[in-house]
Amino acid sequence: METNAISTKKHITKYGVILGVAIFACNLFLNLTDNNMNFKEWTISIIGVVISLSIISYGLYNYKCANNGFLKLKRAFKIGMGIVLISAIIHIIWIVLNETIFEPDLANKMMTINRDRIIRNNPSITPEELHEQLAFFQKTNTIYFRIAFGLTGNILMGFIYVLISGLILAKKKDL
Repeated sequence: METNAISTKKHITKYGVILGVAIFACNLFLNLTDNNMNFKEWTISIIGVVISLSIISYGLYNYKCANNGFLKLKRAFKIGMGIVLISAIIHIIWIVLNETIFEPDLANKMMTINRDRIIRNNPSITPEELHEQLAFFQKTNTIYFRIAFGLTGNILMGFIYVLISGLILAKKKDL
């Protein structure tokens, strides 16, 4: 029978807040340096992946160390996805703060960038086609869609990070 006196809630909360604050700080830095609209910059994405994977892995590793070197994959998923959910909530707080306080005209900026991109990629586009594409973009260019996509993206990518970390760190107790 397994007795586990180690608090998973403590690890989930601690590393979820650390990851959420790290992502919040990165987004704030990008906003302050005017790089928040630079969608082609792949290094920004790589930095986000490295930060997320590192903190999730370290949280699982710390739990494994506290549990005498043992970590079941099921427990890794529980802890890892808890970390991801807490950081996703903090990311949603960032989205709301960013779009209501820091960048209240973000939707208009995104619309302009999208319009310029469409025209640049297809210079022979008719005004009607451009209007159709922009109308669709405008329907999905709301804070609610960004929250939904942010939450979904965090959970899906977090699932992949947790799976990778959990498979690497999992170790069962010998019977």
